[in-house]
Amino acid sequence: MTSWYGRSRLHAGILVAVAGIGLAACGQATSSTHSTSSSRSSSTPKRSSSQTSSTRSSSGSSSTPAAVAPCDTAALSASLGQPSGAAGTTYYPLLLTNVSSRSCTLYGYPGVSLVVSASGSQVGRSASRVAGSEQTATLEPGQSAQAILGIEVAQNYPTSTCQPTKVGGVRVYPPDQTTALYVSAPELYGCANRSVDLLTIEPLTRAQSGTGSGSGGATS
Repeated sequence: MTSWYGRSRLHAGILVAVAGIGLAACGQATSSTHSTSSSRSSSTPKRSSSQTSSTRSSSGSSSTPAAVAPCDTAALSASLGQPSGAAGTTYYPLLLTNVSSRSCTLYGYPGVSLVVSASGSQVGRSASRVAGSEQTATLEPGQSAQAILGIEVAQNYPTSTCQPTKVGGVRVYPPDQTTALYVSAPELYGCANRSVDLLTIEPLTRAQSGTGSGSGGATS
């Protein structure tokens, strides 16, 4: 028969064992909770600094190409191509060639007149514009644009009306420029009477190769 003292020790041992099992269960639950939280945290995607840097770099790398500047007089030379005739008028391809080391553009009409010399006075009326399609001609170094210059035969007019005058050449102002180019053309005649509309000029277009002739330089 178990004594009272023995039963007391047995009951105490059972209580200690039950308490130990309870503590172990709590520890496992706490460990499981911490593990789940850690797993969720590690699975959340992060935006890396390298991705952000790459995105900003690529978006900032695009740029608008610089516009090609208009041709100024110093970048050009002028010449007259091979003439062709029709109904009392001689037509010349007036060529403006890019002699600079950079690309440039021409748009519209050149200003054209006959003159007695490179720095001499103008003879007659400036060329009248012929209506046509204006377009931008982009010229790489060495390339040309052309405008068709029409010159009526001065001798076809009565002398008293035309007042025919032998000229030295053609003065050419590129579009939007105030400094002129000069092309020697001593075979030409103009009408000193400025009421006679002797010259016509068409808008500039890109020139075909092989149309060039003599050239002229800038004049003040």
